[in-house]
Amino acid sequence: MNQQVLEKTAHRLKLLDLLYDYVNGNPAIGVRPADFYKYASTNGIALTEVQPAWQYLLAERLVTTPHVGQVGITHDGVKEVERARTRPDDGTEHFPAAAIHQVLHFHGAVGGIQTGSHNTMNVAQQINVPPEILGHFAALRAEAQKLPEDKRSTALELVDDIEEESKKETPKLSRLNAYAASLSTLLTTMGPAIAVIIEWIMAIKKQ
Repeated sequence: MNQQVLEKTAHRLKLLDLLYDYVNGNPAIGVRPADFYKYASTNGIALTEVQPAWQYLLAERLVTTPHVGQVGITHDGVKEVERARTRPDDGTEHFPAAAIHQVLHFHGAVGGIQTGSHNTMNVAQQINVPPEILGHFAALRAEAQKLPEDKRSTALELVDDIEEESKKETPKLSRLNAYAASLSTLLTTMGPAIAVIIEWIMAIKKQ
């Protein structure tokens, strides 16, 4: 396969692979495009590559079009990722084995992928957020989108506040608990997911 074509194909698969982990393989979970694009850019995909890769995935119906400000993975997209992970040597309908092996080799918090003979690679290692935690954040935002307009923005801001606090070197438990308590009053069925996120944040920062 032509090297340039292989690189484009690998970018497409990696974007789909990251989305699969972001929503924990659940087509019912939607995510805000800006949140996912930011996540993709910190996991080896340059922002300039995100849009063309996404357009391909959209045209092949592996991802969903924006709906109420959210996007997601389709059932066919889930099948592509799971087949690629379980039978990489066979390839899939959209991704050859060569692209799959390239993506699987760099799977995880690799920081960056160098492409081209004269490019430099800027590596910025990120905390390897477990798929279930990403799924909980996505689920919280999905539930927040269902709220009436006057409560929706508040709930989304609280989710953002929790996520922002988690990125700090020394997150404050009192602040996290306050955000969690306020969010729980708006998303009454999401208490367990909120608790799991808070517990994960405090556990990872103690390491």
